[in-house]
Amino acid sequence: MTKIIRLLILVLAFNLSLPLVANPLAVNYYKERAYKGDADAQTNLAILYYKGEGVEKDYVEAVKWYHKAAEQGHAFAQCQLAMHYYKGEGVDKDYVEAAKWYHKAAEQGNVVAQGNLANCYHTGEGVNKDYVEAAKWNREAAANGHEMALLRLGHYYAEGLGVEKDDVKACSYYILAGIIYPSNEKALEMRDELTKTLTPSQRSEAERRAFELKSKF
Repeated sequence: MTKIIRLLILVLAFNLSLPLVANPLAVNYYKERAYKGDADAQTNLAILYYKGEGVEKDYVEAVKWYHKAAEQGHAFAQCQLAMHYYKGEGVDKDYVEAAKWYHKAAEQGNVVAQGNLANCYHTGEGVNKDYVEAAKWNREAAANGHEMALLRLGHYYAEGLGVEKDDVKACSYYILAGIIYPSNEKALEMRDELTKTLTPSQRSEAERRAFELKSKF
């Protein structure tokens, strides 16, 4: 009987079609696994506390469990922990800690962390302002289709921030952002504005680069 119950818990815990708020067995399962050091379970439990699903909403508890998972190298938990430090949710606002955890997650390929780390370097929040580093992490995030990273790269190449000024490259990122996010009016506006300054051959090259980048996603 015990094996049957545990199997039921596992099914409920991993059945994505069932909301955790109506799944107390899954909550208990995550708690059991989290206390045993399972980083995935710790992260899932943190999400439940953050959303208030199956448990009372508690940002402090969310931070506690994100921190435990982040210390074990869980990239998503590291990114979420960074967001808590950045916003001051469940923990004192600390841009240095936020940047630190964004960096750890970004190095593991977490695209949200890469974009947010780029923003930290752009604004100088938690790190020294550095457009070269900002451009670097924007490129990493843009390579995975990060919307704001595409726009920032377009701006960087248009203005020569952290990179050599290149209107064709700038336009290519605006074009790409417009293709992937057609409802982004800013991308379309910047694309159209910059396109007017390019020669026909430059516009063709910008379009070619945009579609080449898109093919790599």
